Amino acid sequence: MSLQVESKISSLVIPKSLEWEGFAPYLKQVNPHGFGDIAFALGIAKSAHQQQFRQSGEPFFSHPLMAAIYLAGAGCKQPHIIAAGLLHDVPEDNLPYLLKAQNRVIKELEIARIPQEELYQLYEEDGCYEEEALLFRHLGSGTVTIIRAVTRARRQSERGYQQQLREGPPGGRLVKAADCLHNLRTLPPSDSARIVRKIAETRQGYIPIFEMAAREFPVEGRVLLDHINIELERLETGRPYSPQF
Repeated sequence: MSLQVESKISSLVIPKSLEWEGFAPYLKQVNPHGFGDIAFALGIAKSAHQQQFRQSGEPFFSHPLMAAIYLAGAGCKQPHIIAAGLLHDVPEDNLPYLLKAQNRVIKELEIARIPQEELYQLYEEDGCYEEEALLFRHLGSGTVTIIRAVTRARRQSERGYQQQLREGPPGGRLVKAADCLHNLRTLPPSDSARIVRKIAETRQGYIPIFEMAAREFPVEGRVLLDHINIELERLETGRPYSPQF
């Protein structure tokens, strides 16, 4: 792993622009033929999360954006995995919101509009959720399968969710690692109880899953795992977050 890639992932910041122009520079290693899928996912995620905010007050969209940037910065070259990183928190039960987002994004990207009847035909034929059919139509089953794998069902236990990740596609474990890294880096320092709980939860339940990802993705999986371990050690010692390791 080059020092350039190592330093990139350890010093990432939210781009000034959350539009494609702000995200594209992180995709230098990605096959440009997949840029359309990533741009579509970026627009859907931005629209779907536009009314949501994190506890810190930041726009919620900053979280999936950073997860996708971490994936690209760690060396992920597969557009469908990066697209899934952008969409991993889009609610499963939010079809009207997604349809509204779809119309806006399709207009911006000049992609042919999906007729409503075709959307429901996809739903019936592919056996997926209606809102997943929208994503399936433009992004394919690989992205949708990863989104399913990292989506935690309502009232699903932590253990059940972890089992779902272990049994799901490798890309799901990689996306979850990027998700975890950003969550660890943005934990509020004043919430000591939450920090202790998150450390235990990550070490006991998720590190074995991320070790699987590191074996499956020897470059990007290992980079993400190494930085997750760095963040856990930082939180355990009470040091403030710093992008310089």
